[in-house]
Amino acid sequence: DNVGIYRSDDSGLTFKPVELMDSVSHYQHFSNAPVFYMDSTGNGFFTGNKAVDSYKNNFAFTKDFGKSYKFLSFNDIYIFPNDMYSSNIIKAKDKYIFATNLIRGKNYSYLHFLDTNYSSIKRIKIDSLYQIHHIVSEDPKELTCYTSYNDSIYSKPYKFEISYSIDSGKTKNPIITFPINGEISQIFEYNKDSIFISSTGVNRVYLFDKKRLKIDTVFI
Repeated sequence: DNVGIYRSDDSGLTFKPVELMDSVSHYQHFSNAPVFYMDSTGNGFFTGNKAVDSYKNNFAFTKDFGKSYKFLSFNDIYIFPNDMYSSNIIKAKDKYIFATNLIRGKNYSYLHFLDTNYSSIKRIKIDSLYQIHHIVSEDPKELTCYTSYNDSIYSKPYKFEISYSIDSGKTKNPIITFPINGEISQIFEYNKDSIFISSTGVNRVYLFDKKRLKIDTVFI
């Protein structure tokens, strides 16, 4: 299974392979690319698992809306094989911020802080029972994280927590915690004060009111 990047200029009606900045094709060396980002200025990146152990690059960025990519290698990007997903990716000042999560067996989660000029990246390991689904931030030091967590290894997530950090995620202060009957499927920011959270299993939709610091169930 190899990664291919395709680009559309007609709102998704047709797609074509991107061009390469490198002299040889690097896409064949990626088995997947679970982290992908593109903003309205044409800056974007992706990273993923290497399909070939000898291949050194694990990161690619673009500055032309994905017409071409430049490939790099970062030691501090932590991508899990197979059962892995990422949080949303946000830009806060001079950093792109995202989390990678493993959902098989013992959970692992890492926060990543990538320079917007793609010169370096830093990662922070989070409590091993946590999965970070969504991040809200305007400053890399101050993060609001929407997470689910387990009570023990190999159990399914059973609680959802919204927490606030003033030290880039190294420590957290819980804002609100509530039980969930299933797993988080989607988090949607309707506006800065209203966040919708949906779960599967026993289907639920919750609304987090940031002004009141309260969770309401809006669909059962």
